[in-house]
Amino acid sequence: LRALPFLRCPELHGRELLHELAGQRRGRVRQRVRMPSEDVPGRGAETMYDAILGFQSLSDFVSSRSIDILQSPHSLLDLGDTHRVRIVAVVGLFDKGKTYLINKLFGLNLPSGKLFTTKGLSFFWAEERRMLIVDSAGVQATVSYRGSGQDVQPIVDAQTTESIIFEVISRMAHYLLFVVNDLTWFEQKYIAMLQQKYVQTQASKELIVVHNMRTTSVVEEATSLFSHQIMQSYEGAMSHLGDLVYTARRDERTPAIHHVGICMENSEAGSKFNAPNLKYIMDSLEYRNTYGADVKLGERLAHEIHRILPTFVVSESLDGAKRSSEQMRAVYVDDEAGQREGAYVRKALLRLEVPHNVKASMRTQGVVSPLGEIIAHDVNFEPKTNVYEHREGREVRRTIEVECPGVPDENIVVTELPNGVKVEIQKDKSIDENRVEAIEPLRQNHGRWFREFNFESSHGKFQVEARGVCLERGLLRITLRRQSVGRTWPVQPAAASGDETPLTQCTADLLASDPDAPSTPSGSQSASCAAGAVGLPVAPSRPESLASWVFSGDA
Repeated sequence: LRALPFLRCPELHGRELLHELAGQRRGRVRQRVRMPSEDVPGRGAETMYDAILGFQSLSDFVSSRSIDILQSPHSLLDLGDTHRVRIVAVVGLFDKGKTYLINKLFGLNLPSGKLFTTKGLSFFWAEERRMLIVDSAGVQATVSYRGSGQDVQPIVDAQTTESIIFEVISRMAHYLLFVVNDLTWFEQKYIAMLQQKYVQTQASKELIVVHNMRTTSVVEEATSLFSHQIMQSYEGAMSHLGDLVYTARRDERTPAIHHVGICMENSEAGSKFNAPNLKYIMDSLEYRNTYGADVKLGERLAHEIHRILPTFVVSESLDGAKRSSEQMRAVYVDDEAGQREGAYVRKALLRLEVPHNVKASMRTQGVVSPLGEIIAHDVNFEPKTNVYEHREGREVRRTIEVECPGVPDENIVVTELPNGVKVEIQKDKSIDENRVEAIEPLRQNHGRWFREFNFESSHGKFQVEARGVCLERGLLRITLRRQSVGRTWPVQPAAASGDETPLTQCTADLLASDPDAPSTPSGSQSASCAAGAVGLPVAPSRPESLASWVFSGDA
């Protein structure tokens, strides 16, 4: 359809037509570039976002019941239309270089730096790549106390809003780029939290952690820093595709995490690492999911916020009776007025619809952990575990206890490892939240949890005892027995012909002197002798190495 005007021109044929169409596409990209900012003298022409969801405060959303969706007047992205896109989300803590990374990857000039803060969720449509890039302000952004009568409210509001944005992004995105500077335990917690979400939802997504070492200029320093923070902290392997590229993976069931480092621009380290590593990231985005998905951006945003809204907002009728938060809805509405706000135009709204005679208010307790993790609903199942030893003489038994109340035995699998066990537990929700009305916030731990208890060889060789796996009153107990090492066996003289002490008796004497040997029922030795066997007592049957115990019946 775009080519039709040119088809009417007989002087344009073949290659000339393609050049005209390419020029038209480049023109559309230039239309999204505005002149240098008046606020920052000397700054070059800036790229405008295609759309901005102005979600900066959950408290404001609940009180005003609407969120503005702004759009560039030159954008060709129709928020209400379906587009086949691959959603690329760039997340991380505040001021780590998220927008800078987007500019470097896609050749843009979006406003970035300490004088600019990304508001809410900002979207750039790379039409030629079929990619929708999502930028965000990040976690732990600065909080304003102006106009606030309560000291704690702005912190709670900011933390809750950031948690919602983070949750929405993780659900929508096909790719996640997590930007860090120096990798801290706080960022490691967020990375682990994202990975756990993918495991629980069985999403086939891979996370790319970009280490923006923006103050590192020396090659040796960059290599040493990357090795110390990444290679020594995670199991995995360096990539053969470039330096400062490391893939961390715990096991085959856990999604891989790709760590990629970039350094200070125009420095020795930056010249060596940045171009190939940025190309590695771009190739990963291009080739891992070439299909994408059909997305109506406006409706998708409304759907994701609607799904998570009951976690953070409670509804109450004006007569004092609590109502189910499921009655509230977040809906996408076009704004025909098109009011201009700065360089952008308000094209649509996300509206919070609340039933008549009902008041909506924000939850302020029991919703978000100090790390920003949602804890009122959909809590990750993280059971408490204890590991201890019991010694009697030369016998050592090591016990593993896992607290898993409400988990049926068929949802537990114990797999033997070379020197320990792997425990897998699936905990389902006990309450169907769609069929009940919550009087207080429901807190249901659920999901899939697993852990490997593989002991060091210096501790000895441990194997699960026969009947050593049991579940009683919500407590899973696994008992392993350490095999004795360094035992000495006295050499007995060979029995002469007609000697009254057969070889079986020698073996029985040795076993009787060994406390670690399994006990022999009365009469078993004579039965073995009668059968012509060597005379070793029959040990209790065990599964083969690396076998699994799956609970069923009285097992």
